[in-house]
Amino acid sequence: MPSGTKQNFGSMTKPLHAGLCSRSGVTAATLVSDGLTAGRAAISGEQGFYDLYDSSGRLFDRIEHTGFNIGNEWALQTEGIHMKAYPCCYFTHTAIAATQGLLNSDIDPDAIKRIKVQAAGGAGDALTNPEPETGLEAKFSMEHAVACAVARDRIGLAEFENNAIDDSRLEALRELVEFEVDTSLSYDSHAATVQITTDTETFEHRQKNPPGIHEDPLSEDMFRAKFEACASRAISSDDASRIYKTLSSLSEIEDVAATLRAM
Repeated sequence: MPSGTKQNFGSMTKPLHAGLCSRSGVTAATLVSDGLTAGRAAISGEQGFYDLYDSSGRLFDRIEHTGFNIGNEWALQTEGIHMKAYPCCYFTHTAIAATQGLLNSDIDPDAIKRIKVQAAGGAGDALTNPEPETGLEAKFSMEHAVACAVARDRIGLAEFENNAIDDSRLEALRELVEFEVDTSLSYDSHAATVQITTDTETFEHRQKNPPGIHEDPLSEDMFRAKFEACASRAISSDDASRIYKTLSSLSEIEDVAATLRAM
């Protein structure tokens, strides 16, 4: 649990990391609003956060040289919200979209002989499960993600259940995927190139950004389907639909707290 180490990718602890970060942020903001104080240089000062977790100074230098203005600029305002289109590692999303785009070119999935995927170094370090044994590991498998893009009409939670790993069609497709790092890309780039080879032709598509980013948001239908698919695992489909409608009109509700309690 400390610091969100990548060793936990592909386990139940990975999504817990994100939840703990969010909870800590809300807790910190709440405490500050109630008057709690802390060191003014707790992050960048001597014996602060950077010194504790980055004794080499490389992280601090990177932040300083990339122009991050911590505490004064907010990513939610400058970059907007990026919505994940698929329930798997973000580094797989461009490859999934590129594969789906190629299949829209009337490629016969049964004629595919090879699928070559090139992505950034960050993807190579994160996607370390070419032969996943669990659904959680499959979330960090480029091979599984691309196989699902070929074999399934949509990529949702069901594609990362344990029983999906043993699907013979997906197993066969995973073996056709060749994933390699494109050293021409910056380490944390999300761009990906997918090349599909059939009996007679080779098709290629390069996807720069994942679907669902601020500049290319999910459609209303995709967003609603994503919400209802997730929510209906805990509540009825009717309740999921009702809550979605309510949440979609929060800006028009006078007493948000009362509305949320009623849910």
